[in-house]
Amino acid sequence: MNQLTAQILVKNNESVIESCLNSISDLNCQILIGDFGCSDNTIKICKEYGAEIHPLSLNNNLSKARNILIEKSKNKWNIFLEPHEILFQGKELIPFILERKKIAYNCKIMQGDAIYRQIKLWDKDLNLKFENPVFEEIKTEKFEESEIIFISGDKDNSLNFELCKKWMEDQPLNNKAIYYFACCNLFQKNWNSFLNYADLYLHNEKDKSSISCVMTKYYYAMVKSYITKDFNEAVPKLIECIAEKPLMAEFWCLLGDIYYEVNQLDKAKSFYENAIILGSKRLKEDNYPMEISKYKSYPSKMLETCNKLNLSYKTFSSKPHLIH
Repeated sequence: MNQLTAQILVKNNESVIESCLNSISDLNCQILIGDFGCSDNTIKICKEYGAEIHPLSLNNNLSKARNILIEKSKNKWNIFLEPHEILFQGKELIPFILERKKIAYNCKIMQGDAIYRQIKLWDKDLNLKFENPVFEEIKTEKFEESEIIFISGDKDNSLNFELCKKWMEDQPLNNKAIYYFACCNLFQKNWNSFLNYADLYLHNEKDKSSISCVMTKYYYAMVKSYITKDFNEAVPKLIECIAEKPLMAEFWCLLGDIYYEVNQLDKAKSFYENAIILGSKRLKEDNYPMEISKYKSYPSKMLETCNKLNLSYKTFSSKPHLIH
């Protein structure tokens, strides 16, 4: 399958790189490794899989590194992976994809309970380039949805955090940099910093219906609900999310969790029921991330818990204190 080039950026990834390379070994493709100065066995493992090693300078910009590898690609089609990812499903689709022209494919990435989508396979003739110094991505309107699935393992986000921090220092008014720095602080569990930068991003963002804007409100509401217990600030953000995407079960479940926390069980039950009913109508090609358990197993479990508590309250003639 010599029409395909796979590219991977590495920096001391010996614990995961073999699984990554093994998952694409039967594609018989060119493998380009961008080496940021590995000091462990990563490069040795890559050479065992016939990979071409290209020493690269980080220079605070992952997209520039990936674009260099695009230029070194010998093939019409390109695919990119992270060292902690494996190509899990859809290999049999790739030969048919390689026969097509000037199109890119939006692939599914599974990480724990979550699924999100990203363009990872594209025709080089589209002349696409990676964007952003960190959280690099390819953007094009010439793409189709794909059933190709990658599985992503745990990732050390310390490099992304440092790169985002440098991006913020260089472009403090860039709202995209503010958004990604908020995300980095969320991943690092720097809750107060996340809330501050999320507030700043949401204040500056003009497209209130964008995926990044809606999901930032959701994560903001999660931190306010589960960490700071400030439900009065969480609920309005969730209402805005639901107004934009009413079929997102995640939003209904979080609203249910809030009312469960304050013992308003009937309201909580109605929100969990909405998660199941409305979530079942969500479109498969929806580009929003998805927490799989929130669409059936989690709200079903919480409904069962609420029913047991209601029965308990009736049995002992005791009712919870309602917060209005």
